[in-house]
Amino acid sequence: MAHNTWDEVGVLAHTKPTTHRPATASKAYEGEVTLYGTPSRAVVIHSSAQDKRRQQRLEREIQVSCRPMQTAAHTAEQQEYCCRADAEAAAAKLRAVPTAYHLMDVTVEERPL
Repeated sequence: MAHNTWDEVGVLAHTKPTTHRPATASKAYEGEVTLYGTPSRAVVIHSSAQDKRRQQRLEREIQVSCRPMQTAAHTAEQQEYCCRADAEAAAAKLRAVPTAYHLMDVTVEERPL
């Protein structure tokens, strides 16, 4: 698929497209892959409608995944710690905030008073 040599299959639907539901175009790719030391034939079918729906779903999931991380980071930014050990412990908790699509990189800075 990295070669981007898709074969256009075209529109396969029997119904006519409308304004709110455009025709779904399909394309196919055929190649050879090696799985567990055995060469195999691989066929990939790509649908334009499925691509749009999947993209919208992923965008929603990314936004939902980002929210807990953003709130935890905002709360941690407001907090000041008395010693470096407490700050490092809080940073470790922030790194462990579970998200599906994001990783949080946390650094501890010393601010002399």
